[in-house]
Amino acid sequence: MNKGMVQIALVGLTEVIARSIGLTADAVAANRLGGTRPDAAGDTASADSADGTATDHSPSLFVGAQAAEVRLQSRDDSTVFPTWFWGATALSVRNDGSSYGEARVQTVLGADPEWLPLAPGETKTVRRWWGAVPVRVTNNADSPLTAWTR
Repeated sequence: MNKGMVQIALVGLTEVIARSIGLTADAVAANRLGGTRPDAAGDTASADSADGTATDHSPSLFVGAQAAEVRLQSRDDSTVFPTWFWGATALSVRNDGSSYGEARVQTVLGADPEWLPLAPGETKTVRRWWGAVPVRVTNNADSPLTAWTR
């Protein structure tokens, strides 16, 4: 491989990583269940913490893959979670309903999806190395689901 091809490959990889990090920061802000979400006018948001003091939530370039629980109430509800760049991300889904549930897990880059069938009350966890590519979790059944990453 010549020097020009290596440079092109590195530039492409850098762009993919930069876009992943940007999507990851947006996903973390969007996924806080019961938390705050920055509005369109600004980059930060604040909320009152348990002791009554204001807490700032600012998007960061160094975002981890740990995301708060997200409720997927009905069929076709979906959310996007960040993933770790190095190592595996643990994605968990719980069926909160009294009927069959199913989650569809797929990277935002369009890799083959994975389906997680869930009995009522069941929780399943998958550990995968997605390389900082965010993953979308979609409720594929009529039972409410809760999903989170660690």
